[in-house]
Amino acid sequence: MASQDKTVADAAGAFAAMDRASVASCFFDDHLLEHEFVQAHPQLRKQAESISDALADFYQQCASVWSDLEGTRAGG
Repeated sequence: MASQDKTVADAAGAFAAMDRASVASCFFDDHLLEHEFVQAHPQLRKQAESISDALADFYQQCASVWSDLEGTRAGG
């Protein structure tokens, strides 16, 4: 983990976080959200869908930060 006094605030770090968010989201969707036990229980399915949506939102936030950093790096 990054120390408090050294923040990883570059495009490469943002891209790595975006990549890991994508992996986590795909894993969750493929192995939990789509699991037959979860699908068979409405309360579990609803919670899993909320988690899936939150992971997708987190990925989008990482992508936005990455895009901003790439724009800054490119002088935009």
